[in-house]
Amino acid sequence: GILSSYVVGVVLVDGEGRIHRVTETTHGIQDSRLDRSQVDAMYGPPDVFMRHIRSSHGMLGVICEVTVRCKPIVGRSIDHRIFDSGSSLAQFAMTHSQSESSMFIYFSPYQDRYLVELQKATIVPPKGDWFWMLREQFIIYAYPLLFKLGDKLGPRMSYELYAHISFLGEQSLSYLHKHKSA
Repeated sequence: GILSSYVVGVVLVDGEGRIHRVTETTHGIQDSRLDRSQVDAMYGPPDVFMRHIRSSHGMLGVICEVTVRCKPIVGRSIDHRIFDSGSSLAQFAMTHSQSESSMFIYFSPYQDRYLVELQKATIVPPKGDWFWMLREQFIIYAYPLLFKLGDKLGPRMSYELYAHISFLGEQSLSYLHKHKSA
């Protein structure tokens, strides 16, 4: 998940200068005139209030301190499938929606295809796998540069570049899948 989903506590200063220590179990509202039921009525239950803070981008106050729940690092087993039609994709998604896998669906408008990525927790991939390291470096450095280049090209050249990037991505994922490197 994204980082904000692991936030379990914040200290923030609201627009009136009040300090709030908010967790998933307490609002952190320090007002002696209000009892717990009144605070719940104003802000919702503490867990709901925390969800609002996580997604507020600081609009509810200046965030001064954050407590984050940490999880151990786990590897991911990745399986990729390519679909040309939405109906077979919908059927596949329905059959795998109750599995223990995370499912990501990517649409490639330049090739009218869907790439489905299924991930399951597994052992951490080996650090010495050369193709895994090459793939990671390509994603970190080359992808952003290629897409910046594509933005500066005309529509036809951009289409060709993006189609080739999609093809390279599909081929590398196919290699990783066949060799169980991912």
